[in-house]
Parts: sequence; structure tokens; C-alpha cells
Amino acid sequence: MLVNEIKQKQLEQQIIDEQSEFLLKLCEEFFNTSGIDNIIKGRGFGITQLRTLLEASLQMTVALELKAYIFYKIGRDKNSGWAKVCGSENKVMGEVLWSKIEKIITQVEKIDLPEEINKKNIENQLIQRFLGYVYWQGSYVVNSDNNRQQGKKESNPKGRGGKR
Repeated sequence: MLVNEIKQKQLEQQIIDEQSEFLLKLCEEFFNTSGIDNIIKGRGFGITQLRTLLEASLQMTVALELKAYIFYKIGRDKNSGWAKVCGSENKVMGEVLWSKIEKIITQVEKIDLPEEINKKNIENQLIQRFLGYVYWQGSYVVNSDNNRQQGKKESNPKGRGGKR
């Protein structure tokens, strides 16, 4: 029995690992949406929102729980943060993110999974990995901007510069 469980876990991990490139491309697609960087760097949003979403995904049993959470955030934020319009389709950021998660759900449907593999478990793990990638990229977006600002301050301490 234990050997079968180990083999099943290894197979699940292999299936998830095979989808990493797909998930990374989705993450890139999300961040290429016009305005996403500014929303994440903006006041009232920040990296904490992405970390909280990732933490919520670890508690979900089905993806629709995460959808409810995202749409709660959209309703709460009223034209800022999750509810800020971005991209060429004029969707709010939370809807854009959910559309990427829907692509993961669709991708899982296309995978020919062995009978012993729980499809919802694979779906949840792929969503969690995707949100981990989004969190990493969001951290880079926020911190790279902060580092540039810090570099400007250090190169010109106390406003000194120019002619003396």
C-alpha cells in the first residue's frame, strides 16, 4: 500500500513539473497586461495582497473558492487594487488574474491523467504553483522599483549634486 502511495505522489509531482513552463508563460502573460505593474506597485495594494492570495490558495479545496475570494477582493476594493481596470480588454486586475487561473483549469482538463490521480488535487497544486510564480514576479516588480529609488537617493545624498 505504501509503495503505491509513493508512486502516486511521484506521478503527481511529475505531472505538475511538466506544466511549469505553461505556468511561467501564464505568469508572464499576466504581468504583460498593461497596467498590472503599476497596480502592484501602487498604494493600497503591494506584495502582501499577492502573498495573502497564495496563502488562501493553500487552504482551498476547489478553485471556485479562490474565485469567490478574488471577487470578494474586487467588490471590496472599489476602483483600486483588485478592482483597478487594466489591459486592452478593460477588465479589472482580479478578473485578469482569474482568467489566467481558468486557463490552468482548462489545461488540467486536457491532461490525460491516470485513473488513480485526483484531478482536483492536480488543479489545486498547479494553481498554487502559478500563484507562487506571480508572487515571485510581484516581489521583483515592487522591489526593483524600490531599489532604483534607493539607488537614486544614495547617489545624491542630502540632495547634493551638480555644480559645487
